Amino acid sequence: MFNYKLNGNGTKVPHFYSGPLVDFFEPELEGAEWAKDVLRRFSPQSACILGVGGGYHIEALVKAGWSKPLRVFETSQALVHECAERCNYENLEIVLLDAGTTEDLFRIPKFVEMLQSLRLCLPFRRAWTHQLAFFSELFLHLTLRSEESLKVHILHEGHSLSDSQILNPERLARATIHDVDGAIEFNSTSSNLVHRCIMEMIK
Repeated sequence: MFNYKLNGNGTKVPHFYSGPLVDFFEPELEGAEWAKDVLRRFSPQSACILGVGGGYHIEALVKAGWSKPLRVFETSQALVHECAERCNYENLEIVLLDAGTTEDLFRIPKFVEMLQSLRLCLPFRRAWTHQLAFFSELFLHLTLRSEESLKVHILHEGHSLSDSQILNPERLARATIHDVDGAIEFNSTSSNLVHRCIMEMIK
């Protein structure tokens, strides 16, 4: 269950049973530092963010100068509504994921289409508190650390499925997830894309 609490500065902070979905004391500063790191390291033509949280990191990214298409994945309708009110950005698309499992997403044509066009996936892990297992698995898919997501790319680009046989599912399951450090920016050239996906998964 979600609720909102006011911190000492009077800022509304979203909470779940297990804790806040942003830094309770300084959510704006947390968002600004995250956005600064993103812009310092990446310059893709588009990106997706995993987790709405309080929307402070998304708002900070736009205020810091982000001008490209931006897609945000979230599982909570309440948080989607909150983010839509907070972030006034015409190139922002907030996608509500209501599938039961991450595997179910691969049966949704729109999700597969979004995966094929993905260039950068940015996690905001504190915002995963209410659905940690789901978002962790989804991040593996969106950064091509899972067999399912790699197969989508291989089929889309016309490569042989035999390429995926070098993947080790146990290694995929142990993939380390950090915030911006876990992001992968994809080259638009298909051969480089698949090569980089494979090399990332067999590290």
